[in-house]
Amino acid sequence: ASNRQSLFHEMVNSILHFLPHVDGDTSSRMVNQMWRFFVSLTTTKNFNVLDVNEALKVLSRHMDEPKIEELLRIMKKSKIKPDQHTVGPLIEYFSAIDKRESVIRLYELLGPNEHTVVSILYGLLRAGNIDEASEISKMQQESLPEQLLIDIVKSYNRSSDFTKAIEFVLSCPPSAGLYEHGLVSVLMWLGKGFVDIRVIELLYYNSMNAEIMSPSLFTIWTKVLRKVGAKHENYAFSRVVSIMELAKKKGVEMEKDHKHLLVDLVARSINHRRTDVFIRVLPLAVDVGMEVTESFLHTLKSQGVRNMCETSEEKDVLKDVFKRCAAEVEAKAEANLTLTTTDADARIDGPVTV
Repeated sequence: ASNRQSLFHEMVNSILHFLPHVDGDTSSRMVNQMWRFFVSLTTTKNFNVLDVNEALKVLSRHMDEPKIEELLRIMKKSKIKPDQHTVGPLIEYFSAIDKRESVIRLYELLGPNEHTVVSILYGLLRAGNIDEASEISKMQQESLPEQLLIDIVKSYNRSSDFTKAIEFVLSCPPSAGLYEHGLVSVLMWLGKGFVDIRVIELLYYNSMNAEIMSPSLFTIWTKVLRKVGAKHENYAFSRVVSIMELAKKKGVEMEKDHKHLLVDLVARSINHRRTDVFIRVLPLAVDVGMEVTESFLHTLKSQGVRNMCETSEEKDVLKDVFKRCAAEVEAKAEANLTLTTTDADARIDGPVTV
């Protein structure tokens, strides 16, 4: 049976290749031949959804309604569950007949359950019908997988429809994954020279109210606010401090490969002579994973930084953070020394090869 299935799949590929290049009579004969082969497979024990999907590729392209209806009856009788590859060709077919009724028709044919809904939504995305997928998903977002909602946002981003991507994110229950991709939309939008603080503010308030945070969300927030800071410095500094405070509260550190953004943030507050920001950002940056180096220590004890801290409270904050950073640098140095010594001992005590 598996050999016959392989032959069937090869036949489908050949037909799909030739269909655009043959006349109507020839294409009908090819489709009928494929259909007879398909029907013979339905009696085998290995008959499955992959065979259905292959047949649908041809039938939906050929717009053969009677055979598609019969195929759906075969699926029901054989208790074969559709997947997203089953629904894709059906979406293509029903959309060509009546786009508005396509989803209702699929509900009727495949059964209104969560598995079918997810498959239909992925089928719509594969067919490029992002708006339809978005509207249907809004009816039951609570029960849909987060990844599906994220994939809708990604589809909008790929089509550069950033407004709809962000609107969709804001319509969904807040989650770290969704808001991360919503902020990717914002970054892509900013890359085209557009900045709308109101959009960022909506994402910010929803995110903060729901107290959602993850390493990747923390990273993307920092990137977005860094970009916004070029034109809206005060706004960006105030929001990034709040984001860092939430990250600290949730015990979330920035992604390892992006921790340099924290150093950059501290450096910006120094370069812009923003003592108010520096005093708040500095301890928070250490709390949420900033990697401290000897070079950073030299910066903290420089005359310029010391001059920024005029009040006794500011000086105390600087002194406390400096002690913490110095202890971290010393601990790293000791760890590296121990590791180097161990490696050297291993080389000396190891086996000698002659």
